Amino acid sequence: MSVRVGWAIAAVTSVAMAVALGGCKRPPKPEPTPDGAYRAFVKRVHDAREGRALASSVLESFDEATRAQLTAGAKDAATRTSDLMPTDPGYQLLVTLPQAPAPQEVTVISQNEREAVLGVTPGVDGGAPAERVTMVREEEAWRIHLDLSAAAAAAPKPAPAPAPAPTPTPTQPVADAGP
Repeated sequence: MSVRVGWAIAAVTSVAMAVALGGCKRPPKPEPTPDGAYRAFVKRVHDAREGRALASSVLESFDEATRAQLTAGAKDAATRTSDLMPTDPGYQLLVTLPQAPAPQEVTVISQNEREAVLGVTPGVDGGAPAERVTMVREEEAWRIHLDLSAAAAAAPKPAPAPAPAPTPTPTQPVADAGP
């Protein structure tokens, strides 16, 4: 084999390796702070809505318990709507989250090794009060924790459907409809 052919094979192999390794994106390093993780979540939501990220990347911002509740809720919604709604909880989350501007301010109210409470001031005019967001440390990353069971319990219940009209029985006379 000539030096020229060997050199060409080495160059092609190097380019192929660079392309293969460049195409394999490593997951981003988790944010080291709870407020940084929340800001990263807001960016993921924006990127997913703009088509620059997958809806599943938004779901990764939540802790395991919240993801399980969101997944169960997505399956339930798909069942109730005769499978017209996709069962992907990330997609459903994007559809149901309000389109809000990025928060004005995210501050850590309290924090220990496993849990943090953030004060998130909405990015709207009018001086809206800060909302509290609970973050938990899971798998070396800060994730958002939502208690969806408490939210569902507090949500207004739909009015019960009216009872169907009684059907006539042989012992009950049928009203005459007229001539």
